[in-house]
Amino acid sequence: MLKNLPIPAAALIFLLLAPSCTTPPRPGQPEPKKRAAALVREGQMALLDDRIGPARMAFAKALILDPDSAEAAYNLGRLEEKAGNPEKALDAYGIIGRRSPNHKLAPAARNRYNRIMAARFAKEIVEEVGRLGDRSITVLDFTDKDGRPSYLGALFGEALSTAIAELKEPGITLVERKEIKALLAERMLDETDLVDRRRAGEVKGFIPADILITGKVLEETFVKATIKDTARSIMNSSYPTFGGGEKEQISKPWAQLTKIRNSRPGFAVRLWTDKALGAPYFEGDTVTFYYSVEKLSYVFIFALQPDGSILQLFPNPYTPEWRVVPGKVHMFPAKDAGFAIDVKGPHFGLQRVKLIACTRNVNPLDMKPREPAMKSIDKDDDTTMRNLKIRLASEPQAEWADTIIRFPTLPRESAK
Repeated sequence: MLKNLPIPAAALIFLLLAPSCTTPPRPGQPEPKKRAAALVREGQMALLDDRIGPARMAFAKALILDPDSAEAAYNLGRLEEKAGNPEKALDAYGIIGRRSPNHKLAPAARNRYNRIMAARFAKEIVEEVGRLGDRSITVLDFTDKDGRPSYLGALFGEALSTAIAELKEPGITLVERKEIKALLAERMLDETDLVDRRRAGEVKGFIPADILITGKVLEETFVKATIKDTARSIMNSSYPTFGGGEKEQISKPWAQLTKIRNSRPGFAVRLWTDKALGAPYFEGDTVTFYYSVEKLSYVFIFALQPDGSILQLFPNPYTPEWRVVPGKVHMFPAKDAGFAIDVKGPHFGLQRVKLIACTRNVNPLDMKPREPAMKSIDKDDDTTMRNLKIRLASEPQAEWADTIIRFPTLPRESAK
């Protein structure tokens, strides 16, 4: 005889709704995607009235009807966050990463996913570090599989640093990331030197932190806590990365531009923005660039556009003088430039900007002073940057230098 066994709520929902995703719609019945969209709207209305249960049910039904519905997954994730269910929120945002990584909501979902994951790691870190007594810690940029700085790495490093600060754990002092970066820049070191056992003694004296938090962002995000003085690891942990890691689509001209590298420049160049390295810019934010050169040079700044084309930011019709004097910080756009650089949709993601400085005017786009419009390179044009590479190859290495920066851009709702 069968007993009347209790069925978990989640299983009950599945049993009740599963037939609807396999049974063809009756004549006159909306298609599954349209029905799913209607359920998302229904759930949003329920949320406005603080009816959590009906809203959750509506979003869950929508995902059964349309498993690719980023709107349903994102709203379900926000609901679970507000309801105090971070693990369920991770699952919901993860749906977007796996099934709809190019959707307009994906950057916002990634941002929220990272915040939750960072909070989880932060608790684990302070627990491990707390066992050592009073300590100071800092979070470095996470890297890709080859140990190079990456967009996702910088984004997650910032999220993790914020999460640790929010815990306000007694006995643990968080050293600001920008302070560490400034100290490294003064000594011409990078963050990988801080966790290199061979250089542990060299960095011992000037880095004001006992524990270094590092990691990699691959299919999983790996987090490691290391004692600075001995380079001994005290914690290793990991969690699946949103969408399985960074997948960049590189256009032909940008692929050529990234090959332009000078391994032995005769002078230094710098390029940075008005935010900390790796910090995101949100829709509507204004971006200001700063740059400096150690030698009188002609400077060119290029930005990769969302459609794969390249825009020459500098020089331009508003600031046509591209010969830059050394020994001072230059701002772009200048205060009196007459224009601003704003973050706009609908495409968001990783913004890449490259600066090239040469003592001779290589003028890659054959630009003339005071031309009426900014120059751009089509996404399928692999000739222009190849020609620039050839021009620079004919220059002595001591006469030119380059640098590149990356920072994320996100829709405004992901800042909430």
